[in-house]
Amino acid sequence: MVSNSNITIYHKVLDNETKIEKWIRYNYNNVWCFKSRNANVDKGYSSADRIEVRISYELSPNIQNFAMGDVIVVDNLNIDITRQQDLDEYEKYNIVSIKDNTFGNRPHIHISGE
Repeated sequence: MVSNSNITIYHKVLDNETKIEKWIRYNYNNVWCFKSRNANVDKGYSSADRIEVRISYELSPNIQNFAMGDVIVVDNLNIDITRQQDLDEYEKYNIVSIKDNTFGNRPHIHISGE
């Protein structure tokens, strides 16, 4: 698997004590990333943009740290956030698909975002 990007995943969790959502940041360097820009006649370009990310198990990812609706940022960020709008100045995608590909020579987690 070719590594061509660094990404940051912001994983949303509910704090059981305060009942407030919080965001946990995970940084992954040297992942495979492919972005596509597609036209959607009804909604314009932004709603049709997609990203495909493959994180090798050599980087020790935990599939429990990914969920639908989490945020992918194509960069290695070191900022903590309290809401998704804190990332408005960055290129970001919401996770829409998570696959655990544990077979073959290069086991990895495959994440899709829009």
